[in-house]
Amino acid sequence: MEVILMNIFPTRVNGKVEVIGMEYLNLFYLFPYQVLPGMDVALTKASFNISCQTNEEHLCFEQLTRISIIVTNLNKYFWIVGKSHEKLLSIFQDNKFLEPKAIAAVRGVEKFSDLIDFWIMQNIPFHYTFQRCFSIRRQTYSGFFAFPGDSFYLRKVHKYFFISCYKVWQDSSLLYALTSPFGNLAWICFIVSFLVVTIVLSGSQKKFGSVGFRLAVGIMLESSVLYLLKFPKKYEISVVVGIWIILAGTLLTSWYKTAFTIEMIVPITHRAPWEGLLNIEGMKVLMPLRLMTTNVREDLPYSFYVQLFFGGIQHRALPFIEWFRHNKRLKSYLKIAQLLVNLMPVNYQLLYPLVNITDLRTVPIQPILYNETAHLVRHLSSCDKTGYMDEKENVAAVLPFLNDNSDGITYMIGEDNFFTEFLGWPVSPVARDYTFHRLGVMLTSGIYGYWEGLYKLVRPKKLFHHYANWTHPKLPKVAKLDFNSKIVTVFYICGGCLVISGIFFLGEIMFMMCRKWLNWLCSI
Repeated sequence: MEVILMNIFPTRVNGKVEVIGMEYLNLFYLFPYQVLPGMDVALTKASFNISCQTNEEHLCFEQLTRISIIVTNLNKYFWIVGKSHEKLLSIFQDNKFLEPKAIAAVRGVEKFSDLIDFWIMQNIPFHYTFQRCFSIRRQTYSGFFAFPGDSFYLRKVHKYFFISCYKVWQDSSLLYALTSPFGNLAWICFIVSFLVVTIVLSGSQKKFGSVGFRLAVGIMLESSVLYLLKFPKKYEISVVVGIWIILAGTLLTSWYKTAFTIEMIVPITHRAPWEGLLNIEGMKVLMPLRLMTTNVREDLPYSFYVQLFFGGIQHRALPFIEWFRHNKRLKSYLKIAQLLVNLMPVNYQLLYPLVNITDLRTVPIQPILYNETAHLVRHLSSCDKTGYMDEKENVAAVLPFLNDNSDGITYMIGEDNFFTEFLGWPVSPVARDYTFHRLGVMLTSGIYGYWEGLYKLVRPKKLFHHYANWTHPKLPKVAKLDFNSKIVTVFYICGGCLVISGIFFLGEIMFMMCRKWLNWLCSI
């Protein structure tokens, strides 16, 4: 807000020139004794005078703009400083710490937002003798719809990920092992080329037969089959055979054998038929209680937080009813959204009697605490329509712990769009917001990412594997090999080829023996 007092009647100077006079009130005015050394002296001015001649009104506008910038920039002295600001200030000013100051600062705060507040306000005097009136906005989430009230500074799109072993299968079949070196397009081109060469070679004979097919296959298998070349001596046929020998008999086979060997070294891949989780009918999902509530305290009953959890889910699902109904891509989520909305009355208040937790056990989304490791493993290991949903970084940290099992169960990560949110900061309705400008500097310069990474490194979250005392895989990789691995598949292929070769070898021997026996009978 800006307050400008203006004289609507221009003042005459020397009886000729008319002057426009205005007075710009300083809303951040302080008494001189309240202004500390290092603070802007403009704080001590109650107002600023603006004047210009009537034939030079643009000068008034220029003065007004310049003074407006000076006054609105004074808002930086009126932001409320966090509780840990003084403690962090002493850490960075004291040279007696044995560990790096950045690590000491991370250990000395309660929340990551305290570090951000300190960096934003570190150049502002901490001790003051006047009342500060602005509060720094916290990072928050906004749904698919606009943030109510103020503008929203978007940082990133926040999606939830999940872990499940439902219908997870291995790509270790014989057909997959043989076809994996090349892609689908490469195989299509190869088959078309093979058919064209076969038709050309077979069509060049007087009688259409299988000689062209056997010649094309023999060249690819690097066999000596040129004795089958009983074709008319034409230049075109010789060119086709020569090109097929170079491309299919030399280059293609070399590439295939090299790619096939590389594929055997690459670990076996797993696949799953699902793309989302909550759009599967009958799916049971566990979600950390903390995602929809604050940290659980012992002075309040657990049922109170369960009530907050389901209330938060209902609040998230309520705006999506109309959205999912008219969005074809997300229409599969409509049924689960309607179910979650009907959990409790929409106008439910915490002052009402607690909802019976037993009645909520049939809800497809159930809360879980990070110290309930056994419950998580028991829930997921059935590999039925079960899953665990959490933030991306938490899911990535828990996945190695779950895959380190002696049952041979493989869990996979997926992405679900139901709880998609936008992470950012609501912008305060303050002209030339000082904190917003400093926050932008942090984000664009990488300072925010540095502090965030350091905070996660020094103070990692205590997830399921922390309470299970798990730090690294306990089962060796050799113990987890099974008969579905790619190496075993190669052995099967090799064994099959040897058996086929042996059968043909015995067949040729028997054919030669029978031929000699028939010749002997005919000679008698």
